[in-house]
Amino acid sequence: MARDMGLARQSVLRVVNALKDVGLVALEEMPNDKRTSLVTLTSAGQKVLAAIYERNAAWAERILCRVSAEDFEKAIEQLEHIGAILEEDFYG
Repeated sequence: MARDMGLARQSVLRVVNALKDVGLVALEEMPNDKRTSLVTLTSAGQKVLAAIYERNAAWAERILCRVSAEDFEKAIEQLEHIGAILEEDFYG
């Protein structure tokens, strides 16, 4: 997970352990690799994530209703352009 996110393993492990300590995620041993754990959301974690998605959707709706479709398309084009530059710089 850490490698896919471009983060240090220790940083991700610290966050996962904090989430586990408050009951938002559970760790399961991987049968084919004892050094690796599968991280899954608990029911409490699913509720928290659903609340986050709900709040984010409401926030996005409040913001986006104040932006014209034309300005939104321009912003998307610029962000895609910046994303392409970042990818090129990162991956070479």
